[in-house]
Amino acid sequence: MTDIGDDIEAATESLEERLARGAMPFREALESATRLAAQLRDLHVHGLEYGALSARTVVIGACGAGLAPRRGLARRADGRGDVAAFGGVMQEMLDGAETPRHLLNLRAEAAGLAHQCRAHAPEIQQVLIPLRLLGMRARMALPALPVDPTPAILHRH
Repeated sequence: MTDIGDDIEAATESLEERLARGAMPFREALESATRLAAQLRDLHVHGLEYGALSARTVVIGACGAGLAPRRGLARRADGRGDVAAFGGVMQEMLDGAETPRHLLNLRAEAAGLAHQCRAHAPEIQQVLIPLRLLGMRARMALPALPVDPTPAILHRH
């Protein structure tokens, strides 16, 4: 199980404070969202709900994003409240995210996933798997090669 307090000692700021300084790079936002979804999955598997998930209760530390420890984790009915709140937090991280041109399609997919969380609140595992796949695709994506505007005829020797 992921320890929801493992970033606290290294925490320098809340997600809310981090976003107030400026947008996150897209890959950082995607990695942070994936880490949070994994922590929520671990809680839900054990019949717990984090509750009160927001940019204030997410901490950014040397190891990335994490859930701030809190007392009184509630027993859950189905975890939908956490998933819907997660979608909102994920959208906050994606809003204005610095995104290289070659990753714009992936950012649009991530935003769609955040919307799905807010609108339908699927089980967190149904969110975590696509997030991990998006992260893999983002790491493997290469920028497009620049197009040489000079006609091929001029390149003949």
